[in-house]
Amino acid sequence: MKLSLFIQSFVLHDAVIQAIQYQPEQQRGLIDLELCNYLQPTYQLDEVELISGQLIITGITKFLVEPRLELFQKNDLMDAQILEVKLLPNNDNELECWQMGVLVSDYQQNSDQFTLITIQAIDVVWQVTEPMIQLNIPYYIFQRLENRLTLEPFVVTGA
Repeated sequence: MKLSLFIQSFVLHDAVIQAIQYQPEQQRGLIDLELCNYLQPTYQLDEVELISGQLIITGITKFLVEPRLELFQKNDLMDAQILEVKLLPNNDNELECWQMGVLVSDYQQNSDQFTLITIQAIDVVWQVTEPMIQLNIPYYIFQRLENRLTLEPFVVTGA
């Protein structure tokens, strides 16, 4: 699926990144996520609220993380939450480029860092690995904020 169609079909806001792997030789990236199923347009009240899965991104010609993170692995001392995903202008008909704004929280250092992940690729697939939990809480009304993604990385340090 083209990246533009993917971000029209799926809401990644509040998804938690479990791991990021980039394989430049294969022009492939893997992003393990806990997706908020209750934010998806097709969500039904009897479905689980969180789903574990993987974004499989192929045909990658650009994979940039600013500020640079080594291969990210979630643990009890660190968390990464997607705040927004937007499509960037591009003149190539085959390739598309998107940018994810991610809040990386380091609980050991008591700090938050805004990170941008920019990916230019041909295709993305969402593959469910397992449903997670049924929270049985009221459905949230989600209002998407357009053009709120800043292009400047910044660091916020907690007290």
